Amino acid sequence: MQTSIRHRREPLPASENHRMTAPAGAISLPALIRAEGLSTSGNSANVIAAIEAARTIGIVTIGMTGTNGGRMDDLCDIPIKVPATRTNRIQEMHIAVGHMLCGFAEDALC
Repeated sequence: MQTSIRHRREPLPASENHRMTAPAGAISLPALIRAEGLSTSGNSANVIAAIEAARTIGIVTIGMTGTNGGRMDDLCDIPIKVPATRTNRIQEMHIAVGHMLCGFAEDALC
């Protein structure tokens, strides 16, 4: 099976914890090199706990939030704050940013 955003390649291994928890849950990326947390408020307890756990074992953390950033702004190694305060707009922008990040990663790997 081949899958990609921009290149024809075999799929990369990944763990999708967000399918087992709340929609704004933690997502672990391939090989657990980086962990990404999604939270519109930046204060979701399960995401904060996942970020804190990831940091204790040396995983670089990326957080996507709304304008305010919440607690994630200070906890994440790479905070990405989208310019919105309404939940639906924040989630829409998170989808767009996520697709961009996947495209950048794919370009770097292919």
